[in-house]
Amino acid sequence: MKFLSITLIFFTLIIYSCSNKVKLEGDNAAYVNPFIGTKGSGNTFSGPTVPFSMIQPGPYIVGNKILGFSHRHNSGGAGGGNGVRGDVLFMPFNGPLTLEDKQSLFSEKNEQALPGYYKVFLDDYGVTAELTTTVRVGLHKYTFQNPQDAGVQLDIRNGEITIDKNAVYGHNGNRIYFYAEFSKNFDKFLIEKDGKTLENQNSAKGAHLKVAFAFKLKKGEPLLLKVAISTVSMEGAEKNMKAELDGWDFEQTKKAAREAWNAELNKIQVEGGTPKEHTIFYTALYHSMVHPIVYMDVDGHYRSTNGKIYKAEGFTNYTTFSLWDTFRAVHPLFTIINRKRTVDFIKTFLERYEHTGRMLIIEFFGVEGDVPPMIGYHSLSVIADAYVKGIRGYDVQKVYQAMKGLADDTLREGKPLYFDYGFIPADLKGQSVSRTLEYSYDDWCVTRLAKDFNKTDFNKFSQ
Repeated sequence: MKFLSITLIFFTLIIYSCSNKVKLEGDNAAYVNPFIGTKGSGNTFSGPTVPFSMIQPGPYIVGNKILGFSHRHNSGGAGGGNGVRGDVLFMPFNGPLTLEDKQSLFSEKNEQALPGYYKVFLDDYGVTAELTTTVRVGLHKYTFQNPQDAGVQLDIRNGEITIDKNAVYGHNGNRIYFYAEFSKNFDKFLIEKDGKTLENQNSAKGAHLKVAFAFKLKKGEPLLLKVAISTVSMEGAEKNMKAELDGWDFEQTKKAAREAWNAELNKIQVEGGTPKEHTIFYTALYHSMVHPIVYMDVDGHYRSTNGKIYKAEGFTNYTTFSLWDTFRAVHPLFTIINRKRTVDFIKTFLERYEHTGRMLIIEFFGVEGDVPPMIGYHSLSVIADAYVKGIRGYDVQKVYQAMKGLADDTLREGKPLYFDYGFIPADLKGQSVSRTLEYSYDDWCVTRLAKDFNKTDFNKFSQ
């Protein structure tokens, strides 16, 4: 049980390193600052999300401008944060109804971010944009200084759209299906397909689609927009919206998002310390639960890494496992404060094994990413850590076979050399030391189960 004792000792030191005995309980979300890590190469996501949320609506920022509000973002990884994943991009604007690219300057002093809530003022258009979210549905609220010329533009790449009454739905080239509704019927709209304006059409399919909607609003009247996503179908996206956000209550949705965060953050109560230290701790804890993300519709259907549709039976399917970054500390943390989710993570690993013959190594938004620098196969570490801590609820024997299959897989760079020599010679393959170390560690993880099942395997993977 060395895994458990070391992890608990380390975590206890983090929590109780402060000597003052002032216990703070309740609204620990108040300590979270989502802007921490958004500067430089931190790549954290400042937009609203709920714990392990499938959707991450937020600003798509390039330089000092916002190009719109998209609905999928990475957080914390290389190339993550607010500048990637412009999927299903909506942009409120003010002025004539045109289809030119929309973007706006903004000031950080006019930004606000809290768990489950984001707000910014768009300088070029005089629009205050607020966002909150459920697990699968983003809710936007736009307030226009000049409501007579209110508009919203949608930008879709390699996809298809259809407009119907106060709704627009479709999909893009990343297999993101969406269903969006406005709280008010639009007055008119324009569609552009690959640079050409379409006349008298309410649907289009192309490499680059734009739709601009015009609204007639009263002074002070906000315009709300709901956007639900699915990786299965437009019907799945619409079901997600009806199940999670049938109404238009922005404040209640924002409140529910904060309550969802407190349910997670309040699992750990810190004693002592300064407000700044509490902010550092709870923001880090918050960031640890942005990913992995739920990866299925409300009815359990999801698209697996082989491109086929399946239904998760008796568990929640997840994706976005940046395991090379998270196996050392985040997943051991989850074995303490998110044991049920840990079981679902392992069941997700098994689903990928059943669908492709191989457990995932590193996966983003349902796509296995064979990223060359990520040299190990650390789903084995996640499973071994859970197993030695007594976490069950999955098919242990099937997990064991899947672990051996991944450890014996020769597709990872340098594995044939590793098998031949017992290490990777530096003159034959780069990253020789780190590859040898990580492959050896992951093989040792197999022994944590092999010692209970198979002495031959135990000796093999120990060597």
